[in-house]
Amino acid sequence: GLRLMWITSGGFAAGYFATPHGRAFALAGTSAILAFMLGFLVIRPTAARSAQLGAAVTTTPEPERGPLLRELEMVRRRNAWSSAVALPMLIAGAGGMAVARYLG
Repeated sequence: GLRLMWITSGGFAAGYFATPHGRAFALAGTSAILAFMLGFLVIRPTAARSAQLGAAVTTTPEPERGPLLRELEMVRRRNAWSSAVALPMLIAGAGGMAVARYLG
């Protein structure tokens, strides 16, 4: 995507980004990159940790599950929050890129 932006903008020329479609592409691309980073740096590791904790809970005796269940709940809340943030960013990125060519 960045390579295509570089080609389209003539080497990231400032004049291109002053146009409505240039600004829309830049904002949409930034939103999509940030959502990807959030997914890679937060959502992916918390999902993996959630899977580990879930497996550990099934093999742990009932009286010792409390700390694992508390950590599992915390990890699930973090994953839900970051997913709720990333989804609108992805929708804004895809929508912005879809309509940017029709602006100005």
